[in-house]
Amino acid sequence: MRLPFLFATLAIAACIWAATFLRWTDQPSTGLLLSDLRPLAVISHGTPSDAGNLLTLEMALHAADYQTEERLQRKLRAALQQAQNLGLLSERTVVIAPPNAGTGLFAMGEKLEVQQARTLRDAAQWTALSNPFSYANSLTTDSRDDWRTQAVLRMKARAMSDAYQQIFGDLAQEFGVTLVAGSIVLPSPHIEAGKLLPGNGALEEVTAIFTAQGELTPPLLRKGSLNRYERRYLRPVREANATHLPTATGPVLIALGCPDPSTSGEPHAAVAQVVLTSRQAPSCPPPAHAHARPLLTVSAWSLPWNLGGSPHRPDREPRPGPGQMVNIWLEAAAGDH
Repeated sequence: MRLPFLFATLAIAACIWAATFLRWTDQPSTGLLLSDLRPLAVISHGTPSDAGNLLTLEMALHAADYQTEERLQRKLRAALQQAQNLGLLSERTVVIAPPNAGTGLFAMGEKLEVQQARTLRDAAQWTALSNPFSYANSLTTDSRDDWRTQAVLRMKARAMSDAYQQIFGDLAQEFGVTLVAGSIVLPSPHIEAGKLLPGNGALEEVTAIFTAQGELTPPLLRKGSLNRYERRYLRPVREANATHLPTATGPVLIALGCPDPSTSGEPHAAVAQVVLTSRQAPSCPPPAHAHARPLLTVSAWSLPWNLGGSPHRPDREPRPGPGQMVNIWLEAAAGDH
C-alpha cells in the first residue's frame, strides 16, 4: 500500500513542478534595469579638417542595454549625439562600434535572470530554461564544447539579425555617417537583397558596415582567429576578415580580429588601420610596413557577460566606467609619416 501511495505522491509533485515551471516560462520579463547614459571620455588626435575622421566608440555595454532593441539603440544614440554636439560627426566620418555589441541581442525580452547572469554560458542556460521548446528545436549535432550557448544563439538568430540591422542602419542614417557596426554571432550569416540573414551552418562572428543612407554594404567581415573560449561555440573562417573602406584621404583598413596579410591587401596603402577584437585576445602585431599607420584597437567591455574567462567563473577584472570615444582626424594622421 505504501509503494503506490509514494508513486502517486511523486507523480503529483512532478505535475505541480512541471505546471509551475511552464507558468514561469510563459510569464513576461519583469523589472527594469537602469541604463548608464553618462557621457564618454573623449580623446582626439590631429587637427580638424574636411578630410573626415575616424571615431571609435569604446563603450561598456550593460545588461540593461539588452532588455529591448530600443534600449541598445538609445545607448548608442546617446554616444553619437555627444559626438555630434562636439562637432565630431560629418558625412565623411567613419564610426566604429564596440566588438560584440550585437551578440548580446539574444537577451532581448528575456527574464531578469538572463540579464543578471555572470557569464555568457550562464545567460544562455537561463535563456534555454525560459524557452524550452524553441531551445530543444535548436539543438544540433555540432561537436563544439559549449552546445548550450550554440543552441541559444541559433534559436535567437533571426530576431538578433533583424534588430542588429534595424539599430545600426537607423543610427547610420540618422547621423549621416558610415558605421562599422559592432560584431554579432550568427549561424553562417550572409547578405541577400540588402538584408543580413542567418543560415543553417556553424556560428560565426561577423561585422557589418552601413552607409550614411542606412544601407548594409558588403562585405561582411568574418572573424578567423579565435581564442580558446571562443572556439567552444564559434567556427573560425578562412574568408577575408578585413576590408579597405574608402575615405576622402584614402582607404582605411577595417579588420575583425588581427588583419591577415594574405587577405587584407597592401597595409602601406591604408591611411589608418582599425581592429575590432575581444579584450582577452592577444595584441595585434605592429604594421609590417614602415609607412603604415599604427593600429587602432577597439576592445572595450562590450558585453555584460564574461566571454573570455572560465565558463564557470566570472572575470575578476573590474569593469570600467562608461568608456571613451577616440577620434582621429584623417588629414593630420595621414601626414604624420
